Amino acid sequence: MKVTEEINHPNLRNHRIQFGISTWTENDPVNMQTESVRRAVYNSGGTFSPHGSSEIPMEDMLLLICECIKRNKISKWTLFKMLFIKKIKS
Repeated sequence: MKVTEEINHPNLRNHRIQFGISTWTENDPVNMQTESVRRAVYNSGGTFSPHGSSEIPMEDMLLLICECIKRNKISKWTLFKMLFIKKIKS
């Protein structure tokens, strides 16, 4: 993943939320590249752990959220916060 933006995870030390060009398209021409997001995990020594860092295509976010809602994995309160509150705290 070619990271274009990174923020600290609000609850987990050594974890970052990263946005950028997806691993599977980062070597493609710019007009063919897609975006992805991941929770990047770094070990205690600061080394990135690719095995613990999941990357998700942005176009799959709605699908994943909808499937979680169907299975009651996201509470009504969390949905409310997603809609009306800019900063969500767990």
